[in-house]
Amino acid sequence: MRTPAVIGLLLFILGLAAFTYTTHEKGFDLGLMQVTVEEQDTAPLPPVVGVGALMGGILLLCQGRTNVEPPRT
Repeated sequence: MRTPAVIGLLLFILGLAAFTYTTHEKGFDLGLMQVTVEEQDTAPLPPVVGVGALMGGILLLCQGRTNVEPPRT
């Protein structure tokens, strides 16, 4: 795969994705027992950024396909 096609594929995936992160919070501490709480939060991309990444990815993927030389006979 050529570089524009790889970058296009990454942009395409980024346009579809949302970032997920985990936070750890201390619930309570009772002597030897400690309770922690894990929360998974999702931070979606703003729609303008997502659409821009999708369009850029599609354009780079198409450009990568048209620059391929035909096989020699």
